[in-house]
Amino acid sequence: MTRRFSTAQFLTLSAQLALWNAACDDGGKPEDDAEARADFGVNVELHAPTNSLPQLSGAQPQRRTELMIAKPVMPSAQASFQEVMALIAEHYVDGPLDGDLLWTAATEGVLARLIQVRGAHVNALLSPAELQALRSGIQGQVQGIGVNIELVAEVAVVREVISEGPAALAGVLRGDRILAVDGQQVHGLSLLELVEKIRGEQGSSVELLMQRDTEEWNLALTRSPIAYSSVESTLISPTVGYLRINNFSAATAGDLEQALTRLTQGGAESLVLDLRNCPGGLLDASIAVADLFLAKGLTIVSLQGRGPADGPGNRSIDAEHTDDWESTPIAVLTGPETASGAEILAAALQHHRHAHVIGEQTMGKGTVEEIHQLENGWGLRLSVSRFTSAAGEAILGQGVRPDLSLPGPSTRVILEDVSIEDDAQLAAAVAMLHP
Repeated sequence: MTRRFSTAQFLTLSAQLALWNAACDDGGKPEDDAEARADFGVNVELHAPTNSLPQLSGAQPQRRTELMIAKPVMPSAQASFQEVMALIAEHYVDGPLDGDLLWTAATEGVLARLIQVRGAHVNALLSPAELQALRSGIQGQVQGIGVNIELVAEVAVVREVISEGPAALAGVLRGDRILAVDGQQVHGLSLLELVEKIRGEQGSSVELLMQRDTEEWNLALTRSPIAYSSVESTLISPTVGYLRINNFSAATAGDLEQALTRLTQGGAESLVLDLRNCPGGLLDASIAVADLFLAKGLTIVSLQGRGPADGPGNRSIDAEHTDDWESTPIAVLTGPETASGAEILAAALQHHRHAHVIGEQTMGKGTVEEIHQLENGWGLRLSVSRFTSAAGEAILGQGVRPDLSLPGPSTRVILEDVSIEDDAQLAAAVAMLHP
């Protein structure tokens, strides 16, 4: 018997320790020898489930999606599988192998034959740790020390410190380096391995060896709940508000509405909505956000499930409310890491002419997933439907094409560093809003 979670994707299991593991899918930007990041929307080789969306990639659209039917199928496969297992047991040079190892690999192999998107394993097996991180991300709260880190030349650098978290209260600053965790040097560890060492249960402690310039010191921290918002906002000019959605969690629509109110009260007459690093998240959350900007009755997205066209899995979802921001001029920023629920939102605003889309073509993740907990505590992320945009166009393998194509910055910057001067896409958005 399986237990089914009503949500979905991706919230980022990224390496945000306490950070925020909130997650997205396997993937994100590939780690490069010089620099590897744990961004809010970038996933680090962790499956980020979703009841509805997934994540990143940078390949060309026509090559992003791989379907099971495109691969050859072996005849008499069940009998041949047993034959292969017997041969491995008898002859494999490093055998005999543990049975659970082989059956885990077999399960992963089955899922690899289902719909997949390059850079984002849409159908995937989730370890208990990944499943727990997903739950935490959905709730907008994780257990940790409250930092966002990146790897630069295999050195763990604090990229951002979460306000009021244990690290912030202990005086940790952006740019500080983490040399060791509980006495073990971190040089050579992957970002995922490092995150696993730093995060942990509420009330447990972790000891870090820190470095700032040439000074080194030991720092003992007690892990605690770290609440975070998936929405960031600021004024980038007296009349232009900037909003960035990092992922769609249960609280995103409410957080966004509060941010919109603050910006408009602060003088914002138009908005830039940055979805460039948003891998998606909860389907219902992305729909609720679109509903904030679209007039009642306008189509947001259409779902096509298994079964007949008039079956319960097929439905069109329309905006239900009338809100204060339906007439606000908007420019949406997209990139190859814009996925899933973020693609639904961008496509809906674009189709209904409520926003110009600027940037690069999106990932093309056009399936909806459900998360099931297996009896052994592991999880299964499984595609249960596809979605088409408000315009009726397929997203899977195609993505959303911008109205104005411009290359984006190579890295995601923290909110305090967002600058029109350093971001051609952002500058173009502001110019379009105020020619």
